[in-house]
Amino acid sequence: MSDEDYRLKRRQEWDEAGRRYDKLATGALADLSAQAAAKVLEIARLRDGETVLDVGTGPGSPALEAAPLVAPDGKVTGIDFAPSMIVAARKRAGELGIGNADFFEMEAERLDFQDNTFDCAISRYAYPHFTNARLALKETLRVLRRGGRLVAAMHGAAERNPYFGGPIAALTRYHDVPSPITERGPFAFSEAGSLEAAMKSAGFADVTIHVHNTTIVVDDFDQYWTAQKAGGAAIRRALEKVPQTRRPEAEVAALASMQQYVVGNRASFPAQIIVGAGWKH
Repeated sequence: MSDEDYRLKRRQEWDEAGRRYDKLATGALADLSAQAAAKVLEIARLRDGETVLDVGTGPGSPALEAAPLVAPDGKVTGIDFAPSMIVAARKRAGELGIGNADFFEMEAERLDFQDNTFDCAISRYAYPHFTNARLALKETLRVLRRGGRLVAAMHGAAERNPYFGGPIAALTRYHDVPSPITERGPFAFSEAGSLEAAMKSAGFADVTIHVHNTTIVVDDFDQYWTAQKAGGAAIRRALEKVPQTRRPEAEVAALASMQQYVVGNRASFPAQIIVGAGWKH
């Protein structure tokens, strides 16, 4: 598949997912989403008056959490290539009464901003999904002012994130042509040193990697799994690549991979969040 075909297919998938993804990110995975956003903002240390770019904002996070931190004089801009995600982010901003956050449909590899526009860029789980994550990192560096920083959260190793890595690995075993779980997708930067190397290659200086091992709670596991299949593009894509005749069997295997963490209909999963931080000199 060419890069352009990949981009168009992923844009369609995420646009379809975006019509339900806000429920996944703010519902079934609210605990993980909140922890990842909190770690990004803790490291970013945003201040009143700063201009902030949220790369791959999805339904508006961590942009909407960042907006009050730079108010009243600062502003947050969120971009995403899926139109439905931008609709969801704007809706949430209105519901929360946040007036200093704007959201635009845009490719991370082709940012429609001038050089030296932002004081800080933030992101949660977005870069590994881009067609060309390294080009997106270079674009992020370009639009940062001198002295600006990028703080971006990624999923850690698949085995350290069994709520997500487990079912994807299980489903992949049923694919006609299995691809490595660390290929383009949620775990693309999960291997040791890969995120640091990519940020340095893009031109970021003083790069540091922060590892956050934690636990996330899913209060309604059935709802979580239903939401993942409907609104989680990576799991839905992994399931759809299973031949139709084997999908029931594959889904049983995916559920079995998570069963040790589920009691009744409540789940408590270990999770690993890695956050990369780098500066523009």
